[in-house]
Amino acid sequence: MTEDIDFSRLSEEEFMVEVAELLKTFMESDLSEQHLPAMNSYYRRLTHQLATRFGLDTRSEGEAKDRHIVVAKTDDSTVPEDLPEKKNIIWNFGDQEFFVDPMQREVDIYLAEDGTVGVWDASAPVRVLDRKKVNTGSFKIKQSQIVLITSPNW
Repeated sequence: MTEDIDFSRLSEEEFMVEVAELLKTFMESDLSEQHLPAMNSYYRRLTHQLATRFGLDTRSEGEAKDRHIVVAKTDDSTVPEDLPEKKNIIWNFGDQEFFVDPMQREVDIYLAEDGTVGVWDASAPVRVLDRKKVNTGSFKIKQSQIVLITSPNW
């Protein structure tokens, strides 16, 4: 459930939203205990604090890079009403046109939640709003979408 999250690539705000979602999903499950992914000591402290708001018992397990938190439900566990939430940002660059290398047949482009636009690779941001293969030489960003010249939204 949680092994594929790379917390090191998230801002503190994004981290808190992700952990709140993990804890909420855990609370809605039939599990009584959940191992969270390994994280640094600062993020473990934040997680312990957030889990306390859920009324969960917490403990840390593992050594060095494998150190992680285990949360367990109690009779008093509930989902708090005021959880950190993901902000919905709409990116719109108007008529600004982004050009790609015309010598490439296709370029895999992403638009990240923070407004970054780039060529997709393994180091691309975790939070991607849109990702598209561009084969038209250029594209625009409208309503948080990568728009190709062949699109009616151009």
